[in-house]
Amino acid sequence: MVNPLQSLRLPLGHPLVEKLCNKSLKDGVKFNEEIPIHFKKEVLEEDKIKFKQALRVLHAIVNNETSLRYLSDENQKFIEDLAQDKKITNEKIEKTLEIVSYSDVDVDFEKFKELMLEVDFVAVGLKSYSQSQLLDLDGGHWDLEVPSVPKESVTFRLDNLPKNEKNKEMNFYARSSLKNLNKGVVAIDFGTKSTTASYMDENGKYRLLSISGLVDDASPTKFENPTIMEFRYKENFLNAYNALKHLPFTEKNDIEVAHEAQKNAKGVKGNDLYRFFSQLKQWAGADEKQNFRDCEKDFPLESFTNCTGFNPIEIYAYYIGRCINNMENGVFLKYFLSYPIKNEIFKLNLIYKMTTLLL
Repeated sequence: MVNPLQSLRLPLGHPLVEKLCNKSLKDGVKFNEEIPIHFKKEVLEEDKIKFKQALRVLHAIVNNETSLRYLSDENQKFIEDLAQDKKITNEKIEKTLEIVSYSDVDVDFEKFKELMLEVDFVAVGLKSYSQSQLLDLDGGHWDLEVPSVPKESVTFRLDNLPKNEKNKEMNFYARSSLKNLNKGVVAIDFGTKSTTASYMDENGKYRLLSISGLVDDASPTKFENPTIMEFRYKENFLNAYNALKHLPFTEKNDIEVAHEAQKNAKGVKGNDLYRFFSQLKQWAGADEKQNFRDCEKDFPLESFTNCTGFNPIEIYAYYIGRCINNMENGVFLKYFLSYPIKNEIFKLNLIYKMTTLLL
């Protein structure tokens, strides 16, 4: 059911690699992503990307005393010479990837734990998970279950793991979300001004759902989720959203929805109003293009029927999905959706995005 681990091996391009490399560094030792790198003409674009990803890992290794101790003198010399190279060759890329694949990056378990237990808080504002989600045999973290690891990969060694009563380091656990399927039912009323969602808990009781924020609010109004979005850093969100087909590491600070978006809209004037979109249902039922802006730039939004790129309804559904389907509730597969729009594509888009990114 769960996969016991004491280290974590990830594909080089996995979003967690960057996050864990940052956690391995002391404050003030950031990786410079803007440093210019020149390649020989024959180097392919995909290999350039892999090399840049590998450089981040090397930076973490050489700037972490524990990781550096395990690096051979030969490899340390190679890295020093690499910094002086005017143009990077395919041979240098191959050697760099080789070093990264058999070297470990050391990360303190407490920093790792903090990152992993707050994934849904950062993504949609849910409460952080307890430590048992990582350390309990009946727990297991969805984001640590990696189906397959390619040749280009990196291993993170967890330092200062908690010890059991026999003074042995404990395992932490990964679990596939497929092992947490929930046979209950979710009902969603996608309204013009607000969206209401409810689900059946493990005791057979139906519970209303609050989307984004208001976790500790006891008033019933928190379940009337405003059908509104705020575009803050759209490109940042989409980069994270598209980086993984399964459980992307998005941040609600990049796009807010429902209560948080409505709260931020109060008092906003002028062109800043174009950061907010409260006509989602009307947009789905009309054939019209609209213009918006986020905190960085303006952008157009195609009509719903012609929308092949950024789709706000898809993102809104993703937020609903992450609030319903999580390591606390499991993944629901049965949905009832109430909506007045005569558009089956709209319905399928909502349900598809509420589940597929979580399986």
